[in-house]
Amino acid sequence: MRLDLVANAVAFQVGWFACVLGAASGNGWIGPLFVGLFVLVQLWITEERWKEVHLLLGTLVVGWSFDTVLIGLGYYSPVSNVFEGWGSSPWLVAMWVNFALTLRHSMRWLKGRYGLGAVMGAVSGPLAYHAGIRLGAMTMLDGPYIMTLLLSIGWAIAVPLLIWLAWREDP
Repeated sequence: MRLDLVANAVAFQVGWFACVLGAASGNGWIGPLFVGLFVLVQLWITEERWKEVHLLLGTLVVGWSFDTVLIGLGYYSPVSNVFEGWGSSPWLVAMWVNFALTLRHSMRWLKGRYGLGAVMGAVSGPLAYHAGIRLGAMTMLDGPYIMTLLLSIGWAIAVPLLIWLAWREDP
């Protein structure tokens, strides 16, 4: 087992909790700060910085757009949103970037496995959002079943897209 892959997976989990628990406690800056440090470390140790940067920027756009649409449709609302009315919260966007930091590292086994990525996204995406709601980082505004269905569909599309972004430049 490679220590760098274990460290990447652990940093992802710590980042997830930093984002969610930070937001839930009214400190929405904690998660983005931790994820920002994770980004810097990852860029420092990786040999393919530009591939990582392209993936992170693409993920930032996908994540912000996805959450902004669902927030705008009124399915959930993040707490500690410093950009209220302007879309997704920075801590939610940081969670997307946090996930992207694993795709070329601890989750590299997903390379080329778009179907598996779709299934994984359809299941784990909604679970993560519902966990965030339970932990107090978001409030559900309307239609839990429709929200779960939209999250499943969105993440079933987003994860294969992000896998493709992570590996599009590699043979």
